[in-house]
Amino acid sequence: MEEHVIIASFGTSDRIAAESISNLEKTLKEISTCSVSTAYLSSKEHSIEKELSMNASKSVSIMPLLVQKGSEYERILSYGKHTGEPLLSSEHDAKRIAIVLDRALVRKENTSYLLIAHGQRERKVKEYEKLASHLRSDISITFLMGPENYTISRLPENEKIVIVPFLLVFGHHAKEDIRKKVIPFLESSGKEVMLIEKSLLELSYGFSEIFKDHFRALSDF
Repeated sequence: MEEHVIIASFGTSDRIAAESISNLEKTLKEISTCSVSTAYLSSKEHSIEKELSMNASKSVSIMPLLVQKGSEYERILSYGKHTGEPLLSSEHDAKRIAIVLDRALVRKENTSYLLIAHGQRERKVKEYEKLASHLRSDISITFLMGPENYTISRLPENEKIVIVPFLLVFGHHAKEDIRKKVIPFLESSGKEVMLIEKSLLELSYGFSEIFKDHFRALSDF
């Protein structure tokens, strides 16, 4: 039976974010040994369901372009297809991501880096806890939603904080949340705040390399 891979990601109206996702999709297609199509988790017209229907005669796998194993990943698993791993799926991933961040975020005097992730509304995500344990002392992570968020997480001690979106798509809604909620909260605590307006894929090619390895593992199944 012919093999086929569906690359599933979030759609976005943000041009730069869309380009970074598109570039990763192209990279994965170039290393694929079988046919590949794309689908968007936020679109009914270009959905996974539609791609599954169009490729019903093939042996289909799904490669999720997601950060962690949250609700969207569980939704993909519900289709019952062989599924690849998100960016942060294991202890090994956490160690690799910590190395990528160590290289991308240069140490600066009296400065801390604060990673902002989406999180999950009803539960902590254990993969984030693994990542936190491997980050160097001037890098911490907090969440826009979930049982832990920026209002109760450990506040970095340094006076200067550089916010780094731990997101594959740094679109309009995430920017608004950070600018209207996170930054004012930190500034009210006496911090000097700067925002790096880049998604992970824009911040370092190292994140694409992790996705490439997960894609190869999926293709080798």
